[in-house]
Amino acid sequence: MEKKTFREYYDSLSTESPKGLFIKRIAKATFRSESTVRMWLSGRQRPDELARKMIELELGIPSNILFPEK
Repeated sequence: MEKKTFREYYDSLSTESPKGLFIKRIAKATFRSESTVRMWLSGRQRPDELARKMIELELGIPSNILFPEK
């Protein structure tokens, strides 16, 4: 294992928040942009059926729970 100074270790850590990482993860899993994922989260748009299925597979939560009908 490579030895790093305290500062080098700190500098190697991700600077992104857990929410930012979640957006990147969902964008990658659905082959959509991060801005699209943000719109889904805000309720401005709703993911199509294929994207909902991909999110369900990524998170292991049924899409009808993640995206209930209004």
